[in-house]
Amino acid sequence: MDQTVDESKKQAINPDRLGALISSQLLDNDIWIPIRRLEKDTTDNILTRFQLVSQSKIEKGSLHGHPFTIKIQTLGISSLPTNQAIRGRAPQDNATDELGHRRNFNRYMQYNHRQMKDVFDLLKAAKIPNDLPEYDAVVYVPVVVDFWNNQYKDNGYKFKVFVFGGVNEKPIFKYGNENFNVPISIFHSNNHFDGLRNVGGMFGVNHKYCFTCEKKFRKSKEHDLRCKSLCRLCGRIGSERPCLASANYFKKCDDCGKKYLNEDCFNHHKKSSNCRQTKICEKCGVIWTIKNYKREEQKKHICGQKWCKICRQYHSMDRGCFIRPLEPKKSIPYRLVTFDFEATQNEKIRNTNQEIRLHKVNFIAATVTCTKCMEDGKIWRSPLKQNGKSCIICGNNRSITFSHRPYAQTKVDKQVVTQTPLKDFTQWILFELTPQYLTMAFSHNGGRYDMVMVFREIYLKGVVPSMIRRGNKLYELKIPRNNKCNEVIFRDSYNLCPVALGKLIGAFGLQVTEKQFFPHLANISENYGRSLQQLPQKSDYLYEGMRPEKQNEFDKWYEEEKNRQFCLDEALAEYCTNDVQILTEALIAFRKKFMEISKRKNTQTQASQEGIDILRDAMTIASACMKHFRLNHLKPEHLAIVPEKGYETCDNQSELALKYLQWYEETRGVQIQSAHSEGGEYVVAERYKIDGYIKEEDRAIEVNGCVWHACEKCFGNDLNKILPNGKTVGEIREDDGNRLEIIQKYIKNVDIIWECDIHKMLRRNRNMRKSFANYHDKGPIKIRDCYFGGRTGPLQMYFDADAEQHKMVYLDFNSLYPSTIATTSFPVGHPKIHVVPLAEQNVNWKSGDQIPFKGILKVFLVPPSSLNVPVIPVKFDERLLFPLCRKCALAYPNGANIKGYQCPHNDEERGWVSTCTSLELEEALKVGYTVTKFYRALHYEKWDENLFKNYVAEFMAMKIHASGFPEGIEGKENEDTFIKDCKDKFGIEIEREKMVPDQAMRYISKLMLNSLWGRFSLRNGQSRSVVIDSPTELIEYDKNNSIEIQSIDNLTEETILLTYKQKEEFIIEHDTSNMVVSLWTTSAARIKLLKAMQKVAKAEGCNILYGDTDSILFSYPRDMECPLKTGPYLGDLAKEYAGSEIKEYVGGACKAYALRMESNKNAKISSVLKVRGITLTADVCKILHFDSFKESVLNYANGGGDNEEDNELDKRSIMIENPNFIRRSVKEGMVYSTKMRKIFRPIIQKGIISNDLKIVHFGQK
Repeated sequence: MDQTVDESKKQAINPDRLGALISSQLLDNDIWIPIRRLEKDTTDNILTRFQLVSQSKIEKGSLHGHPFTIKIQTLGISSLPTNQAIRGRAPQDNATDELGHRRNFNRYMQYNHRQMKDVFDLLKAAKIPNDLPEYDAVVYVPVVVDFWNNQYKDNGYKFKVFVFGGVNEKPIFKYGNENFNVPISIFHSNNHFDGLRNVGGMFGVNHKYCFTCEKKFRKSKEHDLRCKSLCRLCGRIGSERPCLASANYFKKCDDCGKKYLNEDCFNHHKKSSNCRQTKICEKCGVIWTIKNYKREEQKKHICGQKWCKICRQYHSMDRGCFIRPLEPKKSIPYRLVTFDFEATQNEKIRNTNQEIRLHKVNFIAATVTCTKCMEDGKIWRSPLKQNGKSCIICGNNRSITFSHRPYAQTKVDKQVVTQTPLKDFTQWILFELTPQYLTMAFSHNGGRYDMVMVFREIYLKGVVPSMIRRGNKLYELKIPRNNKCNEVIFRDSYNLCPVALGKLIGAFGLQVTEKQFFPHLANISENYGRSLQQLPQKSDYLYEGMRPEKQNEFDKWYEEEKNRQFCLDEALAEYCTNDVQILTEALIAFRKKFMEISKRKNTQTQASQEGIDILRDAMTIASACMKHFRLNHLKPEHLAIVPEKGYETCDNQSELALKYLQWYEETRGVQIQSAHSEGGEYVVAERYKIDGYIKEEDRAIEVNGCVWHACEKCFGNDLNKILPNGKTVGEIREDDGNRLEIIQKYIKNVDIIWECDIHKMLRRNRNMRKSFANYHDKGPIKIRDCYFGGRTGPLQMYFDADAEQHKMVYLDFNSLYPSTIATTSFPVGHPKIHVVPLAEQNVNWKSGDQIPFKGILKVFLVPPSSLNVPVIPVKFDERLLFPLCRKCALAYPNGANIKGYQCPHNDEERGWVSTCTSLELEEALKVGYTVTKFYRALHYEKWDENLFKNYVAEFMAMKIHASGFPEGIEGKENEDTFIKDCKDKFGIEIEREKMVPDQAMRYISKLMLNSLWGRFSLRNGQSRSVVIDSPTELIEYDKNNSIEIQSIDNLTEETILLTYKQKEEFIIEHDTSNMVVSLWTTSAARIKLLKAMQKVAKAEGCNILYGDTDSILFSYPRDMECPLKTGPYLGDLAKEYAGSEIKEYVGGACKAYALRMESNKNAKISSVLKVRGITLTADVCKILHFDSFKESVLNYANGGGDNEEDNELDKRSIMIENPNFIRRSVKEGMVYSTKMRKIFRPIIQKGIISNDLKIVHFGQK
C-alpha cells in the first residue's frame, strides 16, 4: 500500500483516497474494499477488513498459504481540475444541427457571411482573439457571457450557457447568472461546437429539458414539484417561470379554483390540460392532481396529506407507507431480440500472476420478433424475407448472424460476414433497427457472459448505458433512446428461467431440436474452411468438466457420431442458431403462459385482459411473482412498507452514545446518568435531554450523530443540503447552536463528541472495541437483526447404520416455504412501538403466556444448560448459530475438538440480547429458556391468516393440474379424498377436467410458489454503477456525503465506471419493502423443522445426524417404527432416496455431506455427495468422492491436521482444479478462462466435536 502511494506521487498524483481489490483462485468473486479517505489509519483499516474477509471464507479454505492478488487503487481527487478542457471550433461546413424549426432563424442560417460578420463583431467587442485554431469553452464562454450580461442588463436579459458533451443529462460545463432567463445550450462533440435549440431532443422524441434542475422530462406534470422554474398555476416549466403577476389582473377559475394574477398564465392553463388535471384546495391551498386519486374513487384530497414517493400515494406522513396494489398495464408494442455468442478461447495472455485464455467472439446469432408477430406462431417462426414479407417493428430480417466465416447449411434471413462480429452486432442493435420501438434483448446467462462483452462495445461507441449489476454479474443494461441510438434494454433470461438452456426444452415442452454438444476448444481460426474427417477429440468438448451423468449421455452420442465429418464454419452456425431458437421458443411460451395466468379476474378493461408481460415488466422471476401478487391478490392499505432503518430512526444514535458512555465510565471511573439510569436522562431547562451527565464534575457529554446533527467534517459548508430528517444543514446547525447555548447556561462543562470521531477512536483502541462488543444493546429494534435463514449443518460427523443396528432416513418437507406462507398468520399494517421503562425491564418469563406482545421483541435471553434441539437463532461473527452459551460461541469461532466438553459459564455469560419473533420466543420458553430482561417490542394489532393462502392455492392447483396426483394417490376413492383434503386444508380447488399434462405450467407454478416471499426483503440501497467522463462529475460524487464510493474502474482514458451505494442513513425503501414478511416466513418455517427434530430427539434411541432448512437426516433402531410420518400433502414430510436404504453417512460442514446407499431393487451400492461451492464434475469426482470425503472428515474429527495450518495441503484438505473456469470482468468488458483452484476442508463452526463424533451445542452441560 505504501509503495502504491509512493508510485502515485512519482506520477504527479497526490493521492487522498485509497481502496483495494482482493482476488484469488480460491474466491469465486473478487472482493472490493470501498474507497476511503487516506488518513493515518486507512491502511490499518484495510488490513483489518482483509482479515475479516479471510475469516469469512474459511469454509472454502484460508487464503493464507495460497497465491492471492491485492490491487491497491489510489485517487487524487483534490488534484482533479474542477472543469475539464472543452476545446473546439465551429463545424467547417457551417451546417449546425438545428433541432427546432423556426422560420426566421432558418433564414438567418442561410446567410453564412452574415453569421461570420456577427461572430467577428462579438470577438472584437468581447476582446477575444480571432485567429485561434481552437477555443476552450472553459476560458471563453465566461468572457462572452459576462459581456452579454453587462451589455443587455438594462433590457432585463440574464444569460447562462450550458455545454453538453453527450447523452448525459448534466452539462459538462456551465456559466452565467444563477437567476438567468436566457439559457443558451451548446453541444460539444469531436472538437466541434453546435448550437442546440431543443436540448430535450438529445434524449429522445417528445423529451424536454429543465435548465434549473438539469433533468430531462416528457410531461410537465411528471416533473419535480420542487423545481424553482415550475409554475404550479399553469404547469409550464422554464427560466421565465413561475409566471409573474401582471398589474391590475386577477381572475379565479370556476373549474379548478386556482387564482391567477397573469392573463397569459390563465389562458394557457385553460388551453392545456392543466385545468382538467389539477385543482386547488380552498382550505389548505394545496394544488392536487386529480389523476392520483382516480385509482381509488372513494379517496379525495385531504388536508395535511402529501404525495409520497415511496408508496406513490397521498397520505399523512405519520401514517406510514403501504404496498400499493398494481393496476393493469396497457400493452405497448416492442421488439424482442434473442441472441447468443460463440467465442474462441485459445488466445493466451498474462494477467497478474496467472495465464488466462481470452474469449473473443467469432459468431453471433440473433432472432427478431415483436409482440404483434408473436400472436401467430406461423408468422414469427417464418423468415421475414420469404415472399418479400417485412414487419414495421421487426424490420426486414427475422434471423441474422454475424460471423468470421460464411456457411451454407443453416438457413437465416441475413448473414453478415465480418472480422468484427461483436462490433457489427452492437451497431445493428443500437442504430439499425426501427427507432420508434423499444428493443428487449435477451441472452441466457448473458449477465455473466454475452452482456459483459456487449457493455464494452456500447461505451466504446460513446453511448452511456445505465446498469444494474452485482459484482461482475449484470442484471440489466439500459440504453435510453436519443437522437443517436434506439432504446435497448439488455437482460439475462436466466433470471426469469433459472435453469440451463437445454433444460428449457423439457420445462416448456418445446418442439425443437435438443441442445447439441459443441467442441468449444476446437473453435479456433486454424479450423476455418476445413472439413475434418471425424469429430474433434473428447477434450475439445470440455469432456472433463461434465457431470458424470452428462458424460454418459455424451459418450453414447459421441460413439454414434464420431466418424461424421466436422466443419467448424457449419457447426458454429448450426449450434448457435439452435441455442437462439430454444431461447426464443421458451421466452415466447413463458410470456404467453404468464399473461394467461396473471389476467386480473372480474374486470373488463383491455389492460386487465392482457395480464403481465413478464419479458417487459419483470427483470427476475421474484419480481414477476410480486407483480402478480400485487395485481391479483393484494388489498389496498393492507401490507406495510417497512422502513429499512426500523421504526425508531431518530433514536438510533442513542446506541452508539450509550456504548461510548459505558466505555467512558469504565475508563474514567465515574458514574454517568444516561437513558438507562434510574429516572432516565438528565434534563435541562425542562426540555433538553442530555446524553450523559456526570454530577460530580457538572459535566454534560453530548454524543452527536453526524447525519442528524450535520457534522462539519462530514457535510462541510453546504448549508442548503437537505438531510434525512427533512431539515437543511443550516437549519440543523442553527437549532443545535441555540440548544447548546441554553445547556451551557445550566451546566458548567459541556463536551461534544461526534460519531465520526468515535469511529476513529474505535479503529485505534482495542480495549474500546472490546468494551463496545460486550455492550448489551438495549436500543431500538433493528428489524434485520431478527431475520435469519434456515437451520443447516451436521449434528454428527459419521454414522454406520449396520454397525449400530439402525435405519437411516432422509426426510424433507413438501414445499416448506409455500406451505408456511399458506398456513401462517402474518402481521399487517404498522406496529405500535413499546419501549419498556428501566424500572420495568427486569422480568422472569418462563412460559409463553407471559409474553405481553405479539410481534418482534428485544429481550435478554438465558438458554437452558442442556437441550437436544436449541430454538433461538443468533449471529455471532457472521455465523448463524443455535447456541446454549454466548461466551462459548464467541470463544470458539472455528469450533473445536474437545472430548468431554462442558460449559463453565454462568447465566449472565451464557445469555445474550435477542431480537426475535414472538413465535419462536414462545417455543423457546416451552423448553427451558428464560427471559430476564425485556427492553422493547414492535406490537402488531392487525393479522391476516389468509394473506398468501389464495396465491399459494392458485399455483398449487396449477401444479397438480399440470402434473397429476402425487405418487401414492391411486384409485378414485383416494383421489376424491385428496381433492377434498386439499380444499379443506389449503383452499386448493382441484378439478378433474383440468388434469392435463402441461410441462410449462408445472415449471411456472413451481417458480411462482417458491419465489415470492423472499422478494419482500430485497435489500434497499443496492450498489449502483454509472459511466462518467468528467472530472467535475467525479468530484461531485466524491463530495456527496449520502453515498459511499465502492470502486472506480478505468474504461478508457476518458471514461470511468464508478460504483457506489447509499449510506445507511440515506436509504429509501423500495415500493415492496417488507422485511417482516420474510423474517416471519423463515421464523415459522424454522418452527416446522424444529418440531420434527424435537420428535426425533424425544424418541428413544434416535439420533439426529444432519439438518438443512427443510430436511432432516436421522437414524432410529431397526426394531422401532420411524418417529416421523410422511404424507402427500403440502407441508407434509416426504422420503428422499425412497428406492434405497442409507447405509453410511458422513457430515463435513454446512451443505457438505455424503451418503452411501443400497438399492432396494437389486442391492446395488451407490453414493451421493453434496458439497456447497464445488461443481462435482466427472474429473472432480475422481478426487473428491465418498471415500476421500470420509477419510478427510474422520481425520478432521479425530484431531488430524490441527498443527498443519501453515502447510499448503494438510491431511484433511482435498484440492480441486478446474482448468476451464470462466471469469468475467465488467470493467474490462472481458471474459476469459483460467485455472481455478478450490479446496475442500471439513469445518465445524457451529458446535464442539465431542465423544462418538457427535457435535454438541455451544454451552452444553
